[in-house]
Amino acid sequence: MLNIKRIAGDMGRFKQILDAFAVGGFAFFIKRLKLSHCLSPICRIKCFFNKSSQCPEEDLPAKFRLILESLGPTFIKIGQILSVRPDFIPAEYAAEFTKLQDHVPPFPFVQVKEIVEEELSRPLENVFRSFDQVPVAAASLAQVHKAVLKSGEVVAVKVQRPGVKKIIEQDMRIIFFLAGLVEQHVPEAKPFRPSAAAREFANYTLKELDFVIEGKNADRFRYNFRNNKGVKVPKIFWDCSSSKVLVMEFIEGVKMGDHEGMGRMGTNHGVLAQNCTRACLEPVLSHGFFHADPHPGNVWVVKGNKVCYLDFGMVGIVTQDMKRKILLCFNSLLNKEVESALRHLLRLTEQSPSADYDAFKGEASDILLSLYIDSTKRETNAKAFYRIVASGAKHGVIFPSNMVLLAKSLMTGEAMCMMTHKDFDLIATTRPTIERIYREEFGPQRAMKSLQEYYPLLLEFLEKLPELSDALLKKIGERSG
Repeated sequence: MLNIKRIAGDMGRFKQILDAFAVGGFAFFIKRLKLSHCLSPICRIKCFFNKSSQCPEEDLPAKFRLILESLGPTFIKIGQILSVRPDFIPAEYAAEFTKLQDHVPPFPFVQVKEIVEEELSRPLENVFRSFDQVPVAAASLAQVHKAVLKSGEVVAVKVQRPGVKKIIEQDMRIIFFLAGLVEQHVPEAKPFRPSAAAREFANYTLKELDFVIEGKNADRFRYNFRNNKGVKVPKIFWDCSSSKVLVMEFIEGVKMGDHEGMGRMGTNHGVLAQNCTRACLEPVLSHGFFHADPHPGNVWVVKGNKVCYLDFGMVGIVTQDMKRKILLCFNSLLNKEVESALRHLLRLTEQSPSADYDAFKGEASDILLSLYIDSTKRETNAKAFYRIVASGAKHGVIFPSNMVLLAKSLMTGEAMCMMTHKDFDLIATTRPTIERIYREEFGPQRAMKSLQEYYPLLLEFLEKLPELSDALLKKIGERSG
């Protein structure tokens, strides 16, 4: 049965979204999608009789960002996700979307209290000794309040914005529809796979709306770094958390790059850089589970030169097979072996008949050669690695989602380390670590261990070989007879 009320609501929001893009300078694009008839009459007059609605091509990424900010939580979130997915949008748009501002007015404390009490099935005063009514941070999906538990621990309470899930679900229906139209009417967008981008966005955003998933991600990070004194991950208080309320240890610290704040804490920049390096690489090469959006707002510096991860809504996974290929690639990068590095990189891609592998290898080779002859040190291994992965989309070369997230994560992590040491190069600095892990993974001991693991299977195969040979010869005889 059709939900007429929902369809009417979707149509109203659909027109609002189209109007925002048309007035913002993208009327030409609405026309290409054959949706001009869906614009409001006032908007049509503005767009098609007012030349000021058009803007130079170089200004379009900034205009697009402002439109996303004006359309609310769904579009702010999609922009943030796309900023780390240059395989889905042109590089200039991905770079512009890193500037997205997610600062919105906080929702009233009466609603905060209502949500927390409903989620925890208890009065606020039965859980917290004190609860600050003014939030320490407010964003499009949630806001954070400082509080003190009955047990005395100072905590941060993340509360989901009321009604935000319904808004995002409605917007996602519209985004899926628009993505299909883009694929149908804009051939040059095909390499960026609009429908795949919409699916990725839906996947990440729905996960971010479930704070239980975020809490479990934090717990996994905390466990992985349990023996690393240079990295801190806040503790989650599960007895007072839910899918819409997440209570975690309150962190006193400063954002990475806040030199005044780090100075007041007496931060040792050399030690901090080492800890930041381990915080970036260990999750990839050792844990196989990494923070996919480590910008300065999500990674803080706390006392003792520690790096503290926050906000675990977006994470990535590295399989054992991926890890081995990445190690081989990094080892080749360190040894300036261009052909070898590209060969290992291509083994990480998804096979596509429409891909122009020669063009991709040509561009990637240029990036690596410029890295090795760059005397200004503006290019680094991590940045070059990211640029190569990002360049794949325009040549139809598809990397797995987690690979793209990994490349962006390493480059962003390196940029944070460079806030403490301007000449910092993440992969080069960690040469000893990479070489050690490489030896562990591909050395004689590992080969012997693999042989021991597969020996029983090999023995079983050898025992069955005569039987298999007889069966094969019998089949050949039957066919030839």
